[in-house]
Amino acid sequence: MSQNKRITPAHSKRHIIGIGLLSLFAASTLTAATICVNPGGTSGCKSTISAAVAAASPGDVIQVWQGTYKEAVVITKALSLVAAEGSHPTIDATGLPNGIFVNGFTTAPPLGISNVLVSGFKVENANFEGILVVSGSNVTIADNHVLNNDKALDIDNGTCPGQPPFETNEGDDCGEGIHLMGSNHSSVVHNESEKNSGGILITDETGTSNNNLITGNSVHDNPYDCGITLASHPPGQCEVALRRI
Repeated sequence: MSQNKRITPAHSKRHIIGIGLLSLFAASTLTAATICVNPGGTSGCKSTISAAVAAASPGDVIQVWQGTYKEAVVITKALSLVAAEGSHPTIDATGLPNGIFVNGFTTAPPLGISNVLVSGFKVENANFEGILVVSGSNVTIADNHVLNNDKALDIDNGTCPGQPPFETNEGDDCGEGIHLMGSNHSSVVHNESEKNSGGILITDETGTSNNNLITGNSVHDNPYDCGITLASHPPGQCEVALRRI
């Protein structure tokens, strides 16, 4: 588990050649520091993904080795969060809001987070979205398996108890498996989204969503909402949300 070993972010060479998105991130991180994560925190690695994110500087690469990580990962800086070569790590967010939250909220305008890559994870059991991106630009979500999220959904009453106030007008879902909100020039590529209330959701509570790429995903068996949805929702309560996050 060498901390200095370089890897390819995606597991599939076919995906890189066919889409060309992940290679752009690799080129931008040639001089970046690499932080490794494994469950035991051995060989100089962190034992949690959240600890690695906290230690990272903008532009760094976080490599995550095989294991189950019971946490909610919040990303507020430009970085690449990728599975280590040959690994398929799991983020188990049981009882937590999200598995991965790319959080573009800031303490003052303008809102936004740019240049984030998330690739190679199984993300499951979150109360709301498995992967949530809010006010993101040039964010790539690729080669992830997102399943069994939206656990807080009360389908009989069409509510999501405890959902943050910046998420609005979500009756039959709690944000679905993968949710991009107020995001632009971002990509959702070659993910599998299943057994959430809905598959992939694009909305505009915190700003317009435009110039996003959704391609090559497998979306199936999401029983309460649509597979891939582009919806217009009322503006989110950003100031209240900022105080609570």
